[in-house]
Amino acid sequence: MRRTRKVAPGTPTDPDDRPDLRSLDRRRRAVALQGHYAGSVSRFLAFLLDVFVIGLIFGLGALLVSSAVEVLFRTSLEAADHRFLLTVLYFGWAFCYLAGWWATAGRTVGMALLGVMVVRADGADLGAGRAAARAVCFPISFVLFGAGFVIGLLRRDRRELHDLLAGTCVISAWDAAEAQLRAEAVADAHPALASRPGPS
Repeated sequence: MRRTRKVAPGTPTDPDDRPDLRSLDRRRRAVALQGHYAGSVSRFLAFLLDVFVIGLIFGLGALLVSSAVEVLFRTSLEAADHRFLLTVLYFGWAFCYLAGWWATAGRTVGMALLGVMVVRADGADLGAGRAAARAVCFPISFVLFGAGFVIGLLRRDRRELHDLLAGTCVISAWDAAEAQLRAEAVADAHPALASRPGPS
């Protein structure tokens, strides 16, 4: 997930300038999509993956703490007795997870798996301040039954309410440089294999 400066996507491209992917094989799609605004489906799937990761790590952490307290103090912690504290800790952990990954790598685990990245609206790196602002604004998109996400469906650049408030956007960012090198290596070594379309 580490971002390499020399392959940073740069300024997001014009939404009307999206390439035609039908004629490209799987190995070249990553290169063609580099820097284009990410679609709503890939963003949503990345969000679901991150919710799973956040919940999984938080649950494991809570289990370890509960077990340690039981062993050290001979008492058990009941989740029902500490709902407010657990809620605060969960959202605090979610903030740290999102802001931390966005600030250091430009993407979370889910975003890396889906090949998308968060950048400033001008294409520059987020930085810690902008990443924290986006993490704070993110829950606002849930207000009024997810109206903030609907805004992204209506915009050509797919920027949602929290993106507009934080001055960010999400772009496709597979490792295009490495993808191009792999495609060229395959083309040089096996021309017939390189020209064969990959599965969509």
